[in-house]
Amino acid sequence: MFHSPRMVYPLLALLLAHATLAAGQSKQRPPEVTEKPAPCQVKVYVMGLDLDDGTKGIGWLTDNMRTWWETEGRTKRLQICFTETLATADYRLEWKRSSKPYISAVGDVQSTHYRVEVRTAVYRPDSDILLYTIRYTGKWRWSKPDKDAFKEAIEFISDAAKKSKNADRPDPP
Repeated sequence: MFHSPRMVYPLLALLLAHATLAAGQSKQRPPEVTEKPAPCQVKVYVMGLDLDDGTKGIGWLTDNMRTWWETEGRTKRLQICFTETLATADYRLEWKRSSKPYISAVGDVQSTHYRVEVRTAVYRPDSDILLYTIRYTGKWRWSKPDKDAFKEAIEFISDAAKKSKNADRPDPP
């Protein structure tokens, strides 16, 4: 039996549309969660201070810090979580940010920029003995020295927690 192209093409288009729609619907289903997220093993108390505008807060992160934590940090450092209670923390992370104006000139044109400095320090929650400190400076706020300093402090805490966990285990015979 011979079918004309006028009859075959609409039928093929209908089948293709149906297959595409079915494939699209299967991709839109939410993924099934088979694994539970790792439990929090290291609690970090964060306190931030922006010396320029006086913003100070427990658990306060800059937008750059928060973006790094939500996109990269949380997935790489699953054992770390943040707490707002110093008494339950394993580490205390304090950071402060300040900026200082400077003038750059090209020919007769002058412009004011800001050098941003971020200092981050890590302590045990019940002590003022400094465990780790880092300072980052950027010529512009978009150079993200706050994210870089925060990232290094979190990496230090993660590595220190792994070392102390391994120190608690007896050596194999």
